[in-house]
Amino acid sequence: MIKRKQFAVIIALMLCALFLYSCGNKDLQSDMVSETEVQTPSGTFVLISKETIEGTWIKQCIMYDPENMVMYTYLDGYNGGGAIIMYNADGTPKLYSPNGETN
Repeated sequence: MIKRKQFAVIIALMLCALFLYSCGNKDLQSDMVSETEVQTPSGTFVLISKETIEGTWIKQCIMYDPENMVMYTYLDGYNGGGAIIMYNADGTPKLYSPNGETN
């Protein structure tokens, strides 16, 4: 009887471990980023850079809106994420310029 209980506990622990492994963080690239353009409900953004923040689950994308050249950052973490406008030190939206200079 004790052997059956031990076997049941081992099986339950293995199923829990399998469940937790399968619930890992989704890959940002498969959800959000395709080559150089990012489709969102509010429009299309052009991707500038994408990287994982070292030592974390957080992934960051820098992109801009080609209509008004305003730059955005998209953060994706384990519990969620979102896009926000990037601002200059004076509080104005940061603008992207194709030659690499930002305003």
